[in-house]
Amino acid sequence: NKLNLIKYFQSISSIDYAYLNHGIIGSKHPIDKLINSHIEKTEFILKILQKIKIKKLIYFRSSDEDPKYSHEKIDMNFNPINLYGTIKSITTNLIKNYCNLYKQRFTFIKLYLVVGRKQKSPRILKLIKNKIENNLILNIEDADSIKNFTDIEDFLIIQEKIIRSDHFIDKSVDLISNQNISIGELCKKIKKIYPQFKFIQNRKNKKKF
Repeated sequence: NKLNLIKYFQSISSIDYAYLNHGIIGSKHPIDKLINSHIEKTEFILKILQKIKIKKLIYFRSSDEDPKYSHEKIDMNFNPINLYGTIKSITTNLIKNYCNLYKQRFTFIKLYLVVGRKQKSPRILKLIKNKIENNLILNIEDADSIKNFTDIEDFLIIQEKIIRSDHFIDKSVDLISNQNISIGELCKKIKKIYPQFKFIQNRKNKKKF
């Protein structure tokens, strides 16, 4: 409720850390509605925050904006790999421009795969589990695509250290682990444990397992 949110923030003069969220997401919505939702929600929140002193603004980016790894960078590159990545890129630019205009300190954290028991679909592990349970075939568009997995417990510890560190002020940091594996190899490992798992992987030659 926007009115209640405005009233709530009117009584606040300062915040240590402000975490920003995004708008609606999902293929069931038209593209223009998805993009406008993110823009409107982001601009609305930023307008409210203008009158509040914030120690640091925190925003979680997505690897869908640009899948390439980099340790840290001030100038953010964008190479969206899908609609979600495009929307997140637009949102990131809005927030970055706001921070530059109002000299607001920030830390952006670009996330790859953060995994946990309550992970929602269509994340890859949840998707594979669903295929196994329903005896369905998983069609992998790019079997050579490398995924990076970070456990949620490790993620919480790492992001806490990043946020509290002055080293990461006004920077975008890629939060990755050393657990890299291609989707094809991941499926092969899972099939050794669950032989009933069936998948098709697309490389130069299409193979069925």
